[in-house]
Amino acid sequence: FTKRDLKNAIPKHCFERSTFKSSMYLVADLIGVTLLYYFSTLIPEYPSFFAIILWPTYWVLQGGVCTGLWVIAHECGHRAFSDSVFVCDVVG
Repeated sequence: FTKRDLKNAIPKHCFERSTFKSSMYLVADLIGVTLLYYFSTLIPEYPSFFAIILWPTYWVLQGGVCTGLWVIAHECGHRAFSDSVFVCDVVG
């Protein structure tokens, strides 16, 4: 396979940028970070044997959501978040 063959196999709509759709992913990630942070503030209220499970769970989940934020910023650098360079610069 060549790069052209692979690119031609992907439907054209997958290459269309949507500022609205991209922004919804950003909002979802920001809500996820906020909720997970809030829940992490409740962990000290539980007995310490629960904390042994809850803290690592929080770290893994928050790491996944923050990786999503990093991916969004990375895509802004490639101008894939929006057709607007200004929007990509502000968000990224």
